[in-house]
Amino acid sequence: MNSKEIMKQDNRIINRILIIAALIIFVASLEAFMLAKSSELLDIYMKINPGDTQNDYVNVVLINFLLNIFEPILISIYVFFTYRKYGANKLFRFIFGGIVFIRLANIVLRFNYGSIFYYLLVILYILFFVVIVTTPLKRKVKNGLL
Repeated sequence: MNSKEIMKQDNRIINRILIIAALIIFVASLEAFMLAKSSELLDIYMKINPGDTQNDYVNVVLINFLLNIFEPILISIYVFFTYRKYGANKLFRFIFGGIVFIRLANIVLRFNYGSIFYYLLVILYILFFVVIVTTPLKRKVKNGLL
């Protein structure tokens, strides 16, 4: 492979990761918006937690949203700034694959079957996991150093 083909392959991998991460963030944003604007869910929250206010409910939704998007943002930033220079190795696939798998297990174990966002996030995290784990192994050597 010449350098132009390698660069195209690198760009495809980076684009896949960034697009899936952006879709995860978009779906999580829509879910947080829907949860924050739902008066029925607010009433249920107030019945379960009688001492809390509406601001507490919005804070819970916001914290949940931030936790949902933390991993895709972290992985996207890492891949965007380092993949072309250093490539991917087994440690990259193991660490980030593990992080995404744990988040996927967390989402699946919520058992939120009534929400379309639940299914979309599960599908997107499965795609994210597959893309990260199947990233071609390569380690670029610069000046003979690994």
